[in-house]
Amino acid sequence: MKKLIVNKWVQYYIPVTLILFYSLTIERIIEMDGIDRLYGLPFPYITGNAGCTGCYEVWVVPMIVDLILYLGVVSLLFKMLSAAKVKLKTNWFFSILGLIISIIFVLCFLCFDDHYYQLFNDYPYKIISEKLIW
Repeated sequence: MKKLIVNKWVQYYIPVTLILFYSLTIERIIEMDGIDRLYGLPFPYITGNAGCTGCYEVWVVPMIVDLILYLGVVSLLFKMLSAAKVKLKTNWFFSILGLIISIIFVLCFLCFDDHYYQLFNDYPYKIISEKLIW
């Protein structure tokens, strides 16, 4: 248990990946039986559902691919930091804080909103505009 708590993956990699995943995205305004929005970077994985407020359609495969790409970028960033001789120290307090941040992000995504999950986006759509949201 101590090895899990004092772990760079728990303290750095996973929380930074989830923070970037939730805070950095592209908003795509699309035309699909009216005007709607898609969110996700690099692949769109979530959209507002016109049927109800606060409901979302989530496409699981693009979301997992986006998470894997974010995790790859974050791990590459930390490998570059360690190659530059920056020492990343682990501490049990910050590891627990990172674990709490990760759990909060996952619970907020899974439990607090109404989501409709599909494997892929099979709707034809045309992108009208795109903008990076930070």
